[in-house]
Amino acid sequence: ADFGTFCGAVAKRYPSVLRFTIWNEPNRGQFLQPQGAGGTEAPKQLAGLAGACIPKIRAQSADAKIALGPVASRGGQGGLPPITFLADYRAAGGPKPDAVALNPYLEGLAPVFVPTERPKDGAVTVRNLDWLHMALRQAYHASIPIWLTEFAVRTVAPVTDLDQAAQLRQTVQLIRRHYPYVPMLVWFLLRDQGPHDYWRSGLV
Repeated sequence: ADFGTFCGAVAKRYPSVLRFTIWNEPNRGQFLQPQGAGGTEAPKQLAGLAGACIPKIRAQSADAKIALGPVASRGGQGGLPPITFLADYRAAGGPKPDAVALNPYLEGLAPVFVPTERPKDGAVTVRNLDWLHMALRQAYHASIPIWLTEFAVRTVAPVTDLDQAAQLRQTVQLIRRHYPYVPMLVWFLLRDQGPHDYWRSGLV
C-alpha cells in the first residue's frame, strides 16, 4: 500500500513522465527481498507491488505506459531466470503490464541473432529475445512490447573502446532488423565514473 501511494505521488508530481518501470531486477537477490527458496517468493512480492502501483499511476496519468521490471537477463543471488520469474508473477495474480522491461546483458557473448538459443541458466539477451516475446504472447494472447532499459558493453581488457563501439552498432542493427516489438534501448552509462571503476561502459 505504501508503494502504491509512492507510485501515485510520483505520477502526480511529474505529469510529463509517460513511461514507468516498477522495480529494478526483482529476480536478483540484491534488488528485491525476500527472494525465498530458489527465488520463488520474489514473483509473489512483485505481483503485490505491481497490483498496488499500476492503478495509482493510471489514476494520475491515463496515458502512461507501465512496464513490469526491468527483469535481469539472468536470475542472480538466489533469483529466477526471466521467463520462469514472469510465469510465477502471473500465477501469483500480478496484473498485465503495458510492457515488460529487460536488462539484456550479454556477459561477453557477441550481439548476434540466435533465436533458438536456450541457455541452461535461462538467460534472455538481445540474441534470443523472441523466446521471451513468444512466452509473453502465449501468456497474454497479445504482443507485449519489450523495453530494453539497461544495456552496455564494459570497456575492460580485452574489450577496447573500438570493440565497444562496434558492438553498440551491431546491437542496434540487430534490434532494428529482428525485433519490431522493441521500441526502446537505453545504454548504461553515458559517462564513466572513473578510469578504474569496476563498471566502465560509458560512451564518453
